[in-house]
Amino acid sequence: MELAPHCYCTLLQANDGANTDSLQVRVVVQDINDCDPDFVEDEYRFNINENLPRGSSVGSVRATDCDEGRNSVLRYTIAGGSVGVFQLDCKGEPLDDADIIIFHVVSVVSGVITILTALDFEQASSYTLTVIATDMGLPNPRSGI
Repeated sequence: MELAPHCYCTLLQANDGANTDSLQVRVVVQDINDCDPDFVEDEYRFNINENLPRGSSVGSVRATDCDEGRNSVLRYTIAGGSVGVFQLDCKGEPLDDADIIIFHVVSVVSGVITILTALDFEQASSYTLTVIATDMGLPNPRSGI
């Protein structure tokens, strides 16, 4: 876990034999983006009914990042899963209108996953998604589940 920025203060004095002056120097050490996002759970499983309407919440994923400030702000994206079924950009919008999109992340900040189209148990009884948490610092470390 990262700690709050450290502050180092020192007093410098200059003396030319006749005159003396002093100056306080303050150095603040700030956090760098050296921690990767880490999901709270190793795996997320959600059981839902096939008759849920579009827009219904499936569940949410959550990651943490022990950096500070912008370096700890996370965005979630769906990066993979069933081939040709899930495809989203980082804003939760389809990349290609011709693709079949079933789920999307309602909030790239909260990690809530919702249904985009009707589900049919007889066509698919389960889905697998790969979700990536990306922090907003530079460079952008990632963790996937």
